[in-house]
Parts: sequence; structure tokens; C-alpha cells
Amino acid sequence: MKKERAIALPVAIMLVVFLLPLTYTFLYVTRQHQKAARQERQIKSARILANNAVVDYMRSFSQNYYADHYDTDNLARPESFYRVGFTDVSVTADRLNHFIYVEAIGKYGTSSDNPLFRKKLYSVIQFVSPWTDFGTMIDSDFTISASNVVYYGKFWINGNLNVTGWNVRFVGGPIFVSGSLSGSSSVVIDGDLYYGGASAGNVTVNGTKYNFMPSLTYPTIDTSYYADHYNYKITSNSKVIFNSNGTFTVVGSTTISIPSDGIIIYGQNCNLKIKGTVKGRVTVCVSGTGSRGKVTVYGNLTYANGTNYASESDSIAVLATNRIIFKKYGSNLTACGVFQSSSQNYFLMQGSWGRKFTLCGTRNKGISISPWYSFSGGRNLYFDPNLSKYPPPGLPEKPYLVTWHMK
Repeated sequence: MKKERAIALPVAIMLVVFLLPLTYTFLYVTRQHQKAARQERQIKSARILANNAVVDYMRSFSQNYYADHYDTDNLARPESFYRVGFTDVSVTADRLNHFIYVEAIGKYGTSSDNPLFRKKLYSVIQFVSPWTDFGTMIDSDFTISASNVVYYGKFWINGNLNVTGWNVRFVGGPIFVSGSLSGSSSVVIDGDLYYGGASAGNVTVNGTKYNFMPSLTYPTIDTSYYADHYNYKITSNSKVIFNSNGTFTVVGSTTISIPSDGIIIYGQNCNLKIKGTVKGRVTVCVSGTGSRGKVTVYGNLTYANGTNYASESDSIAVLATNRIIFKKYGSNLTACGVFQSSSQNYFLMQGSWGRKFTLCGTRNKGISISPWYSFSGGRNLYFDPNLSKYPPPGLPEKPYLVTWHMK
């Protein structure tokens, strides 16, 4: 018994000597892990607080494509208090290049001036109009019967696309078809295809084929916006000629200079005929009921920069609630810009036999040929990628988050 006690005492001492430091080490490590986990949760909360600002902006911008995204009052946000901290935001707007730069600070803690953790988010939101982003947008089923043609730019059919022509090629961007796509193997898509219907036909896809349709909001012409934000208003049928010196002339009335930040010309309940050389950024919107609300491009509509592509100084959009007509006899016709109509009617093309028609820009309708006249010498449709970079004023814009950097 005495011997066992003699052995037990040293063993107990040894256990105390070894176990006590081990226990202390275990408790210390556990406490450090808990502290690190708590700090990580607090840092994550600071990140979320910074993210809140960008999420709020994207939500707000997505609700109304026509809103003034660059207005100081619209962008202003007071420092926001949440249950665990604060969000502070600083915004710089670049109206000319259609960006806003957001610097958001997430502060975890009960004191805004002395938070426990601070995370700073730098982000850039770019605004692009669907009317400049897609070479062709059709808000219905669409049939392509022509052969040996090339379509440029992103292509969006809000319905079924039926290609009955041969040797048809799509170049320059994804093709979006909310319904089904039909066509032979001679129909080639040099890019990705997204389709929401049951079939993509036998078309050749050189990119990736996706059997789903991303969420896309088809933009419409909001005439009330242009009625409220026009710079110059016309209320009777008129001819408008754009001059290469940065002015436009309403025939029989007056000549107006185009401001450096662009101009919106609004034709209320009338028809307009337009042509000329555009110097400046211009949007022409014409509304009307019955036979009114039409725009006729009755001569070349080109840019003063000497090309058929928009630039920092030159771009134009033509918007109509009725049909858009391209009409010129005796020579070729070139029309540049954004062309959008809310009518169910296709665009109409009228010209002389043997002459060429060229559209360089974007459109939201197919183009039908007058039964009596045609541009039989050739019909060319080109996408203008510069329109997204240098858009005409007052177009609906979709926000895109292009930069997200947390520090």
C-alpha cells in the first residue's frame, strides 16, 4: 500500500507537470481560434456593409432604364446605419462616357469614427443601351428568307427565328432566341447561341450552344420621357436637314445649333422627313396616332466625321411610334445610326432599280421592300460598335457592374 502511494505521488506530479501546460495550450489555441473566427465574421460584416451600396445602386438603376443615372441628387446617399455598423458612399459620375465610380466603405462597430473593422470597395458601373448593344432586336417571331447574307453584331429575337435562306452567317456576338431556332447547316453562327425553345434546328454553331435564355428586358420607346426632356419640339409635318457645321434646319422655318452635350428633337403627333450630315449627338423621336408618328429618311443620313460609324462628336438615333421608311430614288442610300420603331410594321425600303441601300447602325425591325421599287444593286446591314461608346442622348440604359475590388 505504501509502495503504491509512493508511486502514485510522482505520477500525479508528472501528470500535473505535463497536463497543465497542455491544457493551457489547448485553451489558448481555442481562444485564438474563437477570436479569429469572431474577427472574420466582423470583417465579413464590414464587406457586406460595403457591398450594400453597390447592390442598392444596381437595384435602383435596373428599375428605370430612362432615369438620369448621373444626376447628383439621384446618386447621393447619406451614411447608412445598420445593426452592426455603417456604410459610407462616395460617387463620381462620368456622364460623357456613361460610367459611375463608386467608393463604398463598410464600417463594423458602434462608432462610425472609430470602427473595429473597415473594408473599402471600389467599383465601376457602366451603362449601355440595348438599342446600341444589339445589331438586330426583334420583339416577335422573325423569318430570314434571304440567302448569301451576313448579319453583324449581337442578335436578339424575342420569339422564334426561322432561317429559310441558304448560306446565312451571323458574326460578332451571341445570338439570343427566346423561342426555337430553325435552319439548315449552311446557317452559321460565329459565336455562342442561347435559345429558350425546344430546338435549335440544324444550324452550325462555332461557339457554345446553350438551351436556356438569359433574363433580358426588351426596351420600349417611352414617348413621355422624350415629351418631357426634348430640347426642340416640332408639332407639324416637317423636313429636317442636318448640316455638317453642327446645326440642323427645319425646312421653311429655322436653323438650330446642336449643343455640345447633344440634342433631343421631339416631333409630337406629326411625321418627319430627315436627311443630311450629322455633326453632334442627336436623338429624333416622333410620336403620333393613326398615320402620324412616321419618320422617312429621304436622303443620305451620315456623319460629319467622314465615316459611317459614330464617334465622340457624331451619333444619331431615330425613334418612331409608327413606321420608319428609307426612301431615295436615282442613287444609292446610306443611313447611319440607331433605328427603333414601336409599330408592328417592318421598316420600308424604297429606291431605284440597280441602286444600293446601306444601313450602318442598329435596328429593331426587319426591312420590307416596296412592291414597286427596290435597291436591287445590294442591301447591306452593318453593325456600328461605336454607338455603345458614343451613344445619342436620352436612350434607355442598362447597368453593368464591370469592376469590383475590395480592400
